[in-house]
Amino acid sequence: MEVFWIMMAAQSVPFPITRFDLDNGLRVVVATKQDLPLTLARLVVFAGTRDEGDQWGLANLTGELLTEGTERHDAEALAEAVEGLGASLNVDVGTYTTQITLDVLSPRAREGFALFREVVRYPTFPEEELNKTRERIIASIQESLSHPDNVVDDAFHYVLYGQHPQGRPPEGTPETLKRLTREDIVRFHRTYYVPANAFLVVVSSLPPEEVRALVEEAFGDWKGKAPKHPEVPPLPRLEGKRIVVVPMQVNQAFVALGHFGIRRSDPDYPLVRLMSYILGSGGFASRLFRIVRNEKGYAYSVYAYFYPGYLLPGEFRAGMQTKIETANDAVASMIEVIRTYREEGPTPQELEDAKSYVLGSLPRQTETFGQILGALVTQTLHDLPDYFWIREAEESQEYTVDQVRKAARKYLDVDRYVLVLVVPENFELDIPGLKEATVETLSVETLLNWGKGS
Repeated sequence: MEVFWIMMAAQSVPFPITRFDLDNGLRVVVATKQDLPLTLARLVVFAGTRDEGDQWGLANLTGELLTEGTERHDAEALAEAVEGLGASLNVDVGTYTTQITLDVLSPRAREGFALFREVVRYPTFPEEELNKTRERIIASIQESLSHPDNVVDDAFHYVLYGQHPQGRPPEGTPETLKRLTREDIVRFHRTYYVPANAFLVVVSSLPPEEVRALVEEAFGDWKGKAPKHPEVPPLPRLEGKRIVVVPMQVNQAFVALGHFGIRRSDPDYPLVRLMSYILGSGGFASRLFRIVRNEKGYAYSVYAYFYPGYLLPGEFRAGMQTKIETANDAVASMIEVIRTYREEGPTPQELEDAKSYVLGSLPRQTETFGQILGALVTQTLHDLPDYFWIREAEESQEYTVDQVRKAARKYLDVDRYVLVLVVPENFELDIPGLKEATVETLSVETLLNWGKGS
């Protein structure tokens, strides 16, 4: 087994990793991959919804406006400059971080990093672009809540998290967005976009010394002290079974069930991920799919995932879309599968199949530049060991049925959870086994005005 894993490691780690810190505190991780002339860089700034206070949407609006004008380019000229390089610049905002990603051909990497530097360090947040972007986001929020799959997602987080920053929509709400000013955005950027509050990951065909020179040129003279972040409040306590119905004009029932889960840095996470694969995240191979979809015919798709958290546990979530006339029985069946799995654990065959999947998928986890970039961001963010994906895969081969069963009993809760159903207004809720539970009704309008309270 040990010799085999050395061979697997050799196949799965085709890139060396270099690390260094700039004098200003910016941490840098560089991976070298030479099969294509590409350079991908992702700057991770610790600025997200946890830093907004009651100014919901501020982190996201700031991120959206990074590419809408700088000291050297207005929005149109910047877009033309990026397109002219055959490059892309994208921004993603979450609870704890804003991530800015550059994708450029290596022969144009120096020009790409110059634009990267601009959008990170010298955005101008023009009032006109602010107003246009704000209106676009508000329209997007309103449009998204006309889709039941978005509604069930927002409703699940609304009920589970309430006002907690880990569950709130990064986009904010129409009302909170209208209150944000350019001064708010400038202050947020000035406070959090500093080198001591960020790290940079680069995957490139260029030699590490050339990448370092690019990084030094773009960010070496960047200044600013690390900010003090607001303290993240504890997650709200979940008591009993909380069942919520969202009336909507739909021709299927949309269902989400879950509770709080686990942190990515928790030593149990690889075991929990394997346990989750067997239950519901393994697609056609999962127990939920086999029973609820194949045997009972209740749903075309059904799933269960653990979405790990950063500073706090993330969430466990199971869900499906099902016919309205069989929705009550489908939900009861899903809960029963989870309950049985929690008590009995996997069969030996289910466990062996899951181990084989983990082993077989290992070489595919870091094939592309983007996959390597994502893996190294995850490693740096959660302080995981080098090549953690190989170590975790190796550990998974040693897990026993008893270990997986204990993990299921520890991390799956069938007595305290949130259950959300998006169904027609005339739907009669009558779930076997839950007939005594208290049922609440939640409107789409309430979700639209989430920031006003829950």
